[in-house]
Amino acid sequence: MGPSGDMMWGMGWFGTIITVAAWVGSLVLMMWGLSRLFPPYRETGEQEALHILRQRYARGEISRAEFEEARVALER
Repeated sequence: MGPSGDMMWGMGWFGTIITVAAWVGSLVLMMWGLSRLFPPYRETGEQEALHILRQRYARGEISRAEFEEARVALER
């Protein structure tokens, strides 16, 4: 085979390595982007609200009665 029959249309091994690296990089970037769009665990609004409510009660910002009233309202 002459110069025109080289791998990757005349780019040689360097061109092949660059092409493979570009494909792998593209796939890694797409996988990373999808994992950021669809995380495996995301708190719902209700769970997050209950967590904040528990924190406020633990810090003494609200009384036991206020905590119970808000918890019941959130769980409806």
